[in-house]
Amino acid sequence: TTLPDSASSARFAAETELGEKFTWEGSLAVVPPSSSGKITIDNLHPRTGWRYFQDDVRFEITDGTVDVSVTYDASLTDGDLVMTLADSSVHLEDFKLLASDAEEPIIEIPRLAVDGIGVDLRAQRIDVASIELVGARLRGWIREDGRPHYSTLLAESVTGTDTDDTDTDTDDTNTDDTDTDDPEAGGTEAGGTPGDTSEDEAPEKATS
Repeated sequence: TTLPDSASSARFAAETELGEKFTWEGSLAVVPPSSSGKITIDNLHPRTGWRYFQDDVRFEITDGTVDVSVTYDASLTDGDLVMTLADSSVHLEDFKLLASDAEEPIIEIPRLAVDGIGVDLRAQRIDVASIELVGARLRGWIREDGRPHYSTLLAESVTGTDTDDTDTDTDDTNTDDTDTDDPEAGGTEAGGTPGDTSEDEAPEKATS
């Protein structure tokens, strides 16, 4: 509705081919611009997002689901956004991340639950009632070049550096400008010594 201080209730729901569900239920008002309600996301697959940047990383998200619940109240007053979140939560289950050069997941999180999330944008305040982490496992090692393995999870195009082992190119290591085929430059020819005149050549005699 466009009537001042009047809001309309509505509901929206969608589902992907993977069974990921998005639901919004709440109210909308135009004058002043405001909205309140609840957003829920069920069975979201982190792998879905990984596909969009897989060429920029050296890891694969193989498993995991995320459930999100957000209760919000937002309004735009005199150009300022006023927003609060209450009783919100984020749950992650069966998450696995596999490095490109590893056979076993380097990160496993069977369950991570963050509950009772509250946010006050104007007060710049965030509250969290509880965090539960169950059975998490992290694997890592030090590479031969001394760097931790986790530093190689981003591709070169992202970090701007080559994360592979460094190979030294020895083709251009000769910095001596001396021509070894020129006797006058102190080079060596077959059968002679550096800087010497060949025995078959006689020095020229000066003429008056």
